[in-house]
Amino acid sequence: MKISIVGLGNAWATDDGVGPAVIRALQSKEMPVQHQFSLFTLSYAAPELLDYMQGCELLILIDAVYSGQKPGTVHCHRWQPNLLAERGIERVSMHGLGVADILSLAQVLQQLPPCVVLWGVEVASTRPGPDLSPLVARAVPVVATKIHRQLTKNKPCPSF
Repeated sequence: MKISIVGLGNAWATDDGVGPAVIRALQSKEMPVQHQFSLFTLSYAAPELLDYMQGCELLILIDAVYSGQKPGTVHCHRWQPNLLAERGIERVSMHGLGVADILSLAQVLQQLPPCVVLWGVEVASTRPGPDLSPLVARAVPVVATKIHRQLTKNKPCPSF
């Protein structure tokens, strides 16, 4: 199975950098050999995300989110249209298109992978700065371990 894992976020905007931080944590883990993995980072949900979907059967996106819950709270959902709005989750970055926009575009273009899993971590701050807040930093190994554990199972696309 071809799997693309993309960490979204700006590492110089404090907690917005949680997506790339999870990718760095995953790079230190031994990935299961039965799958073909590609790990990427993007500063925001740019149209290049469409390129990372090409030919993959599972797309995992990790991003900073804001829904009013405690900073460091981890969300995991299988993608479906209107999911983010129904959950009250707002995107943190104001640059470019949002995740929902890119995934909807991929669906229209018939490039959406069969399984898309969204991981979000509640932010405390997106002020300029290179470090994650303590609560968000503690969530990074938790998310990386959960993703890794799911990928080592025989069915890496979870059903929720």
